Amino acid sequence: MNKRGVRWLYAELPGLVSKGVLSRESAASLREHYGELPSSVGRGAAVIVLAVFGALLIGLGVILVFAHNWQDLSRPTRVVLSLAPLILAQCLGGWVLLRASGSTAWKEGSATAIMLAVAAAISLVAQTYNISGDLP
Repeated sequence: MNKRGVRWLYAELPGLVSKGVLSRESAASLREHYGELPSSVGRGAAVIVLAVFGALLIGLGVILVFAHNWQDLSRPTRVVLSLAPLILAQCLGGWVLLRASGSTAWKEGSATAIMLAVAAAISLVAQTYNISGDLP
């Protein structure tokens, strides 16, 4: 049985014992048979790092495609393309909050995507309309 199935079984055992489906001895026997679950701390951190790295690469790739074709586009098209990644990243963040809120990898990946989209939108709109200024 895989680790997810064993984790599910261990979560179900107290309910099964309280309903009388299993005796305490049977539940203890099942726990003894499958043993303790190993912790997956290292794997979780690796997934988070890879999710952030993946979001970073995808975001930078989108920015690179825009930059390559930037001079050939009209101003309204530039604004739409500048704001589209921001809207998509916000939609991804909303989906993560509603559906995948338990996954740290999804949270970190979507936060990285939103950060890149905000920075790209600000800089691209400023470049399109020649808005000068410095960081402060």
